[in-house]
Amino acid sequence: MKKLRIGAVGLGGIAQKAWLPVLGAATDWTLQGAWSPTREKAERICDTWRIPYAASLQDLARECDAVFVHTSTATHYQ
Repeated sequence: MKKLRIGAVGLGGIAQKAWLPVLGAATDWTLQGAWSPTREKAERICDTWRIPYAASLQDLARECDAVFVHTSTATHYQ
């Protein structure tokens, strides 16, 4: 069976402390990439976790079957 391709949007404190360790350690899926609005910060975090940085939300969506949104609730629609 093909592994689910997962992405992450938003790389703030909760994503780094709670979600990236879980998403990165799981074997049922692959963490395909991540995106966050502050590119410099996002690239640094992606390098730390060995996750490809997606240049845009559209690029991330093309590479993933599902995406976890780790931004404040008010920004989910955007």
